[in-house]
Amino acid sequence: MANFGFNLQLPDISEDDLQNRQAILAIKNQLYALQEQLRYTFGNLNFADNFGSTVSLGGKNNSAGVLEIKNERGNVMVLLNKQGITMSNGTDIFGAAGLLSSFQYTSGNWQNLGYTYQPSNGYTVRRPLTFMVEIPENFQVKSAKITLYHALREMTVYYTNPSDPTGAPKRETFFGYARNVKLYRATGFWSYREKITYNSDSTGKPAEPAAEEVAGAFGEDGYTPPTPDPDDVQTLQVDRATSGDISAVLKPGINHLILQTGNKDPLAEGAGGDLDGFEVREETQTGTVIAVLDITGYMK
Repeated sequence: MANFGFNLQLPDISEDDLQNRQAILAIKNQLYALQEQLRYTFGNLNFADNFGSTVSLGGKNNSAGVLEIKNERGNVMVLLNKQGITMSNGTDIFGAAGLLSSFQYTSGNWQNLGYTYQPSNGYTVRRPLTFMVEIPENFQVKSAKITLYHALREMTVYYTNPSDPTGAPKRETFFGYARNVKLYRATGFWSYREKITYNSDSTGKPAEPAAEEVAGAFGEDGYTPPTPDPDDVQTLQVDRATSGDISAVLKPGINHLILQTGNKDPLAEGAGGDLDGFEVREETQTGTVIAVLDITGYMK
C-alpha cells in the first residue's frame, strides 16, 4: 500500500480579502482538491460538518473498504474489512459468527477429590468435584479447557499396634493424592431430586448421579499427579494439568460437570508399614483440587 502526502496550498489572503468572493472560492477549491486526494487514498472518506465526523471506507463503484492498523515495524496487527475485525493471529474479534467473548468458571476453594469411607455402613464412595456451567442460548462455543490444580493431603495418624507387646503409641505420616481423575457430564440434571430416609436400617450404598465420561479429556488413563517423594520437593508442590478441548460436550443451558476418579473402588494398597491394617486406602487415594474452566466463543 502506497503512502500519500497531502499539500494544501492556500492563497495569501488578508482580512479584507475575506470579504472577497473570489478568495472564498479559492479556499473552497483547495478544500475540494484535498477531499479528492483523501478519496483516492482511503476510498470514500467523508467528514461531517462541525465537530462531529463520519468516516466511510469503500462503497464507491461497489468497492470494499479496508482499514489496517500497523505496528512500528509495518506489520498489520488489526484488519477491518467487510468480513469484520481480525487480529494479526487470525482471530476474528467480530464477524458473521458474532462478538468474540470468553467465560471462566471455577469450582471455588480447595475441595477433596477421591473417596469417602462411611463407617456406619462400611461402604466406600467416590468423592467428586462438581460445578455447574451455564452456556447462553446465543453463544457458540469454540474452545473449552479445564485447568486442574492438585495439592497433596499430608496426614498424621497416632495409633497403637495390637501386635506390639509394648503397647507403645506410634505415629505415622503419609500423603494422599487423587488417582486416575476423569471428566464426566451428568445426564439427569432436570430429573434430580434429593432423597432422604429416616428411621431406616438400610445400609444400601448411595447411588451416584447418572453421568457419561468425556472420553480422553485428561488422556486415556485420566490424570494422576506425580507420586509424592519426601526427598523430592518438586513432587510435593501443587501440580497442574490441562484437559483437551471439551467444547463438543458443552450445550446451551445448564451443564453439570463432574471430576472424579475413574476407579470405582480404591486400589488395593495401604499407606505402607504398620498402617496397612488400617482403613486408610481412601485417604491415601484422595487429593485436594481446584478446577477452572475457560470458554471462548462468539456471542450473537
